[in-house]
Amino acid sequence: MALSVSLLTLLHGAQCTIWAATFYFNPNIDNLYSFEEAIYFSLITFTTVGYGDVVIDSEWKILAGLEAINGIMMVGWSTALMFSYLQIILKKNIAQ
Repeated sequence: MALSVSLLTLLHGAQCTIWAATFYFNPNIDNLYSFEEAIYFSLITFTTVGYGDVVIDSEWKILAGLEAINGIMMVGWSTALMFSYLQIILKKNIAQ
């Protein structure tokens, strides 16, 4: 169980890193001055917190919106996966 949670957390982190690289290495986005800032922006956007202290250019905001939608979908999918996994464990324990 702990391995599954760790793996899902690692995969979400990898996904945020890929989004951050997409923002940082895009030559048309010049508001992100370091990769750490891109990671921060990506994590805040992925989790839909959206503090607003780091913003990107207007023409690329749709990409940030897509990341937020992706984050909502992936967290929902992970929750459903973990719930399904817990149901299987519970059924096995009841059967014993």
